[in-house]
This record gives sequence, structure tokens and C-alpha cells, in this order.
Amino acid sequence: MKSLNPNPLGPVYSATKAAVIALTRSWAANSEVTNAGIRLNVYCPAFADTALVSNLNKETCLDVNKAKEFVNYIGVMA
Repeated sequence: MKSLNPNPLGPVYSATKAAVIALTRSWAANSEVTNAGIRLNVYCPAFADTALVSNLNKETCLDVNKAKEFVNYIGVMA
């Protein structure tokens, strides 16, 4: 499922999507919910083929080396 793969350009988005899935599974496993006849589902869309997505290129993508430099910079801030 492409929509559930981690997105290197959006780690926070990927993490929150995973959290929503886990939360939904936890609620669905709750006996009070299942005994009440409630069914829970999560819709996890992938990127839609839009002009915004098609215009993404390497210039707008995350530069891993710059990200490492930034993380190192934050780590040494006093």
C-alpha cells in the first residue's frame, strides 16, 4: 500500500498517519465498541496526481546533507 509507506519529505505527516491508524485499531479492539456494533475504518490516501505534486522536483526535496547539518547545529546550541 503506497499510502502507508514512509514519506521522507514528510516525517511528521508519516508519524501522525501511523498514530491515527494505531489509535483506530485500538478503539476497534475495544470490546465496548465491538459489542455496540460500531465498526471503525481509516482512509489513508496517497498523493493525488495534481499540478502541485507533479511540480515537485529535486530542488524542492529535502537535502539530506543540509538536514544533517541543521540537526548537528541544533544539537550544539547552548
